[in-house]
Amino acid sequence: MNGSETAHRIRVRIAEFKVAKGDVLLVAIGLGSCVGVAVYDPEHELGGMAHILLPGRGSSKDNPNKFCDTSIDAMISQIVAMGGAIKSLKAKIVGGAHMFAWLGDSSKGVGERNVRAAKNKLASLNIPIVVEETGGSEGRTVEFHAGSGAMVVRNARGIEINL
Repeated sequence: MNGSETAHRIRVRIAEFKVAKGDVLLVAIGLGSCVGVAVYDPEHELGGMAHILLPGRGSSKDNPNKFCDTSIDAMISQIVAMGGAIKSLKAKIVGGAHMFAWLGDSSKGVGERNVRAAKNKLASLNIPIVVEETGGSEGRTVEFHAGSGAMVVRNARGIEINL
């Protein structure tokens, strides 16, 4: 899947999610403390990915896709609306790094809280997390194949992991 020329590529920016069917790569670039939550239905060959900035909820004026609960809920609603079955959904999560370790403890925890919030939300929906690549201190770029659930994660040093 690395750099697949056959798949259509869709960028998933911070505080948004995308859902697609079939041979489509959803790409999140530069996940640091943000978390990428990919949810897919392998039976119906569709999936989505959210690029989540913060664990908690904001005010009604904030973009709801910044936050774990509201972004995951909206993404799953769209997957189901496109024909996905809640009971068939699986998840993969990536990111949640501690990006500014050199600042000391003042910046610690946002990435960890993002990962915890994503896990808690998925557990509350009974969606199993089949794989995760979280924590550490490096940013990551993710390519997620919506139809198959295949994922490639590249860290800031260029090391690639197939999930």
